[in-house]
Amino acid sequence: MSVLGTYTATANTPIGEKTMEISIFKSESGHTGLLRSEETKSAYELSDVKVNGNNFTFDINLKLPLPLGTVLSTFNCNVNGGTLTGEVVTPYATVDLRGKKV
Repeated sequence: MSVLGTYTATANTPIGEKTMEISIFKSESGHTGLLRSEETKSAYELSDVKVNGNNFTFDINLKLPLPLGTVLSTFNCNVNGGTLTGEVVTPYATVDLRGKKV
């Protein structure tokens, strides 16, 4: 199964449940993507997505509510059928990520 496509996902963070959309694309130089946040209405370009079989991972600097600013977040994801599972690792916490392919 390819990890390419778009997923709706939810992370249960210490500051509440966060809903997002993650899209993974194949590019000439590897894999790229886009992360859209429901809460902030922000879109983040993912320039260096690492794909290994049914797994993908990427790092991103997410904007958090003030005074936290931005935080480096690592998304580690696995796709099984149409289901996405994984975790988001930040300096503050590691949280579960769950979603499905749309």
